[in-house]
Amino acid sequence: MRKVNEVGDAPSLPDEYDLNNPKGVRGRYAGRSVNHSFTIRLRREDSGRWLAEIAAFGVRAEEPTREEAISRAQGLAFRVLADRIEQGKTLMGPSTISFSVTGRD
Repeated sequence: MRKVNEVGDAPSLPDEYDLNNPKGVRGRYAGRSVNHSFTIRLRREDSGRWLAEIAAFGVRAEEPTREEAISRAQGLAFRVLADRIEQGKTLMGPSTISFSVTGRD
């Protein structure tokens, strides 16, 4: 991953996001609403700042508060997803996107 608060070179998303994969949205998910859940890994740095990472999108954010770190990481993830959709690399179809938070305080 790159510097804090920047979008990194995101790894490949699961099959349902891959336009070139026949098992993707055009196959098993075609016409159905799908729930996509992503994990935010959260930890507190020695400096007291909070680091939130979403590995599926290759993003991380370091902020003064837990809530700010989570919010910034989610925003970066949505930017990555929007870029992929606009470039034709990802096809979502009817979807619900959710985030769960794991980590230590």
